[in-house]
Amino acid sequence: MDLESFYPLCDPEKENLCLYAYPNGKWHVTPPFLELPPIQPEPVLGINFARDGMLRKDWLRLVAAHCDSWLFSLVSFFGSRLTRDERNRLFDRLNDLPTVYEEVTNNHPG
Repeated sequence: MDLESFYPLCDPEKENLCLYAYPNGKWHVTPPFLELPPIQPEPVLGINFARDGMLRKDWLRLVAAHCDSWLFSLVSFFGSRLTRDERNRLFDRLNDLPTVYEEVTNNHPG
């Protein structure tokens, strides 16, 4: 999803919106799922509300940071069932990938 198609999907006039990532690499803007309690960690709620009150680049960075937080919570949630060695491998592999924030800001530290 590119910025030009993503930005209008996050209209502040709409209800609370979340940005969900799927295993196939696709992202989707939608209201939260209504499953209570949730089976797994949920992404941040209301990514659309701050959109028009911030510079576009700052808002996008904020959404990216929230996405990273959600993705790391999913890793911790599913990683809790792994052995210590499996968790170490998982986190080593995870640390080899750029974060969403790094991708959005085009800042990939060495």
